[in-house]
Amino acid sequence: MERFHGDQLDALFRFMNENDLEPMSDAEISTVCTALHVPQLPELFTYYLRTAGNYFSPWQGFDYKLVDETGCFIDYGEEVREDETLDRRFQKYGFDYKDCLFFLNNNGVQYFFIRLDGKLDPLVYSVDNVAIQEEPAEPVPLSKFMICAYNEMVEIKEHFANPWLHDSWSTAIVNLIEESFPFKDVTKYSLKTDRYVRYRIKPNVNEENCLPYLVPVLQEMLTEISSVLVYSESELYVYTPGMDKQLSNQIGLNIYRDKTAIMDMVREWGWFTVGDTVYVFGEAFIQKIRDNISAFRCLNMTAE
Repeated sequence: MERFHGDQLDALFRFMNENDLEPMSDAEISTVCTALHVPQLPELFTYYLRTAGNYFSPWQGFDYKLVDETGCFIDYGEEVREDETLDRRFQKYGFDYKDCLFFLNNNGVQYFFIRLDGKLDPLVYSVDNVAIQEEPAEPVPLSKFMICAYNEMVEIKEHFANPWLHDSWSTAIVNLIEESFPFKDVTKYSLKTDRYVRYRIKPNVNEENCLPYLVPVLQEMLTEISSVLVYSESELYVYTPGMDKQLSNQIGLNIYRDKTAIMDMVREWGWFTVGDTVYVFGEAFIQKIRDNISAFRCLNMTAE
């Protein structure tokens, strides 16, 4: 998805107008102006309302509608005024509530507002009741604020659209894998099964992409949960084979490399490599590998 920078708000709205936006009507905008006792709202903010005031996808999950279903103005400023911490932090700006429009809030924890001071591209200020720091945050122009919100949404969508989610921050799982898989001593391991099948790896294997033949086997195994855990090069990933249409192997996975592991989320079946030997565990997975062994050209089957 396209990202935007600087003052490209016009380009942002043109792009998003082809997607999920819902404008606010002039009658609703008039309701807001009447409630605030102003003849008009800042030009850029009005442009936003007329483009996406009733549904702006970067703020999905936030409260930003200014007029409710009955046609009444929603005054988020009253919520700020009634909260002791929020009110105290708002007062630090030295502003009057009547000169501000609170237009966005995040679950009643953080509120964003602009001043009705006639600026075309007003500054966006914020208050919250969780930050340790009491001093007001630096304001940013509305144009930059909205572009950043959109770019953040794109980043989140792209992150979850990636079949390889880097998950090494889950140190408990990493530690469990490193303790469970017998990378140092195959006789000492704590998997949920005491049965595994060993395969020898052919010497001097230089495997560039195992996914074309590994993914079909994984997809046959995956039913209710669509992802597996992949431990490679001391990094942990949550891999969703069904999303990986290109099979590009972006992490450089080599299932024949020492200290590599693949397993289902509860570690009942999988594959791990120690030295020049692959260990396959889980009855169903063992059978799947056997059924497709010709595709795993780097293996020579040995006695269990």
